[in-house]
Amino acid sequence: MKLFVDQCVVKPIRDALVDAGFDLIWAGDQYRGEDDDVLIGVAFREDRLLVTTDRDFGDWVVRKGLPTIGIVYARMDRLEGSLRQVGERIAEIIRNRADLCRDHITVVESQRIRPRKLGEIDS
Repeated sequence: MKLFVDQCVVKPIRDALVDAGFDLIWAGDQYRGEDDDVLIGVAFREDRLLVTTDRDFGDWVVRKGLPTIGIVYARMDRLEGSLRQVGERIAEIIRNRADLCRDHITVVESQRIRPRKLGEIDS
């Protein structure tokens, strides 16, 4: 699966995703300072799963109806371990549970993942 990683995702997490072999675009390289709606549009057009630590993306998709192939939201206040370990957990979930990533907003925490199917989420 191809990834579009939000500019708020820190380097150790990005590095873990790159090391896991994902085809990855980091928003900070080409899209620094762009609004979230622009980033969602780029990820969708490029058929990339959006990885973020910013909960606002769910609002853009659910309430404002912007299209996405899926969002993985790492809830940093509920993740334990080093940033590298957080990145490895995200990579493992994307690799092993792609069904919970595509067409979903998937919240990643230390002890669980919470997928919510797009189109079935109340705004």
